[in-house]
Amino acid sequence: LTVECDGTGNMDDLNAWLAANGGASASDACSNVTWTNNYSTLSDECGATGSATVTFTATDDCGNTATSSATFTIEDTTSPVMDSIATDLTVECDGTGNMDDLNAWLAANGGASASDACSNVTWTNNFSALSDECGATGSATVTFTATDECGNSATSSATFTIEDNTPPVMDIDAADLTVECDGNGNLDQLNDWLTTQGGASSSDACSNVTWTNDFTSLTNLCGNTGTATVTFTATDECGNVSSTIAMFTIEDTTAPVIVGDFEPVIDVNCGEIPEIPNLVFQDACSSDMTVTGPSETIEGNINNDYQIIREWTVDDGCNSYTYTQTINVTDQSSTVQLSNDLCQDVAPLDLFSELPGDVDTTGTWIVTSGNTTLNGSIFDQSNADFGDYIFTYNESVIGQCPTEYQLTITVIDCVVLPCGEEDVVISTTVTPNGDTYNEFFTVSGIEECGFTIELQIFNRWGAKIYENFNYQNDWNGFASKASIGNSDKVPTGTYYYIINLKDSGLKPFAGPIYVATK
Repeated sequence: LTVECDGTGNMDDLNAWLAANGGASASDACSNVTWTNNYSTLSDECGATGSATVTFTATDDCGNTATSSATFTIEDTTSPVMDSIATDLTVECDGTGNMDDLNAWLAANGGASASDACSNVTWTNNFSALSDECGATGSATVTFTATDECGNSATSSATFTIEDNTPPVMDIDAADLTVECDGNGNLDQLNDWLTTQGGASSSDACSNVTWTNDFTSLTNLCGNTGTATVTFTATDECGNVSSTIAMFTIEDTTAPVIVGDFEPVIDVNCGEIPEIPNLVFQDACSSDMTVTGPSETIEGNINNDYQIIREWTVDDGCNSYTYTQTINVTDQSSTVQLSNDLCQDVAPLDLFSELPGDVDTTGTWIVTSGNTTLNGSIFDQSNADFGDYIFTYNESVIGQCPTEYQLTITVIDCVVLPCGEEDVVISTTVTPNGDTYNEFFTVSGIEECGFTIELQIFNRWGAKIYENFNYQNDWNGFASKASIGNSDKVPTGTYYYIINLKDSGLKPFAGPIYVATK
């Protein structure tokens, strides 16, 4: 009799088989038959199985016997029961192969469990390696086998998967970069910035990182400047991404430069103020510049030390810049003494007529000495006492040194003399070149009148360059310490004379004279 193991030794089956003498039967003609058997125990084979060969003996009442043998066998041909099957396990990549997760899953048979009625169960699996997918990820389908002690087995399969759904870690974000315009798009700096991801760095536990960016072009701001907002993207081998954003800016904070020499501060005396320069500007980033000015302002009183402020405003399309030239003017004022006799009974005198012809006449005369008043620049001597009257006039013109004219008018009781104003002939040109013509400055036509000629000559700045109170028609343009020119001659140019014919009763003569020393 072979029975399937029931895990308890199949005692019911065994006892019933023994009780039935293994199914044997015997008869005897003379007496009853009594059965015995020699069963003692089962010999173990696997698990709770085993077998026993039993001899059944039939004995009659007279002791005669007959035997029959048979084997009782408990066998196990039933596979273990899979109480729970293995389940798939997906874990997030840790960069080291997730060995702890894998080993724990394998050790737990993928979560499967099995039982067997007749014996213990031993587990095995067929795991060999993970099939790579991306980075340090992968998967393996594993068959877990539960085997009982008799070699019967049951299986359950599941898949272990390492996946990577984690974006790269942005260790350092991209940083904005602002550079000064170089006029050609700052391509080297831009390319370096793009190549280094704007300074960003990223790491990923499971794979290498590849960088990309979305830069296309700069948006123009002004000149050759511009800006671009760039997204830098770090992508791992499994397609997970992280990004960082930064801005690249080309700015222009550099003022246009002046081509050629430019003196921002100049110290000069009042007679040497330079002309306004014609400035030319250039700019590395812009060819379209607008120049406003120059404007010119005066700070201080031009009768003293003062400043001339010149300003140019240049707009290069990005910013406006102002260039300033400050001219510190040192006062070198001079005083010109003038005098004339005036008959009491002649027409009122316009004091400006006593000054050189190019004197500015926008100023105001004041009475410095003498009991009289002025009507503007008109002196009415008809009501004045005989004597000296001193009048002062200050000429202040930008670009020239201030000159104070002190005019002394002596009011006299005039006597009619044989020579009149129409008789006086005064030189207009002096050319001391040795040709005997116009060699000297002459006052003629009054030789028979006995007048004393008082002569003063001034340059265009109002500086007195010659004076003689008994002039003898002998000045030929020779230089004095008050003029600038060759070693012995004044420079060629226009000069101004004042002639007083002493005791003539005539008002002073004033006018220009051209001197050609070259």
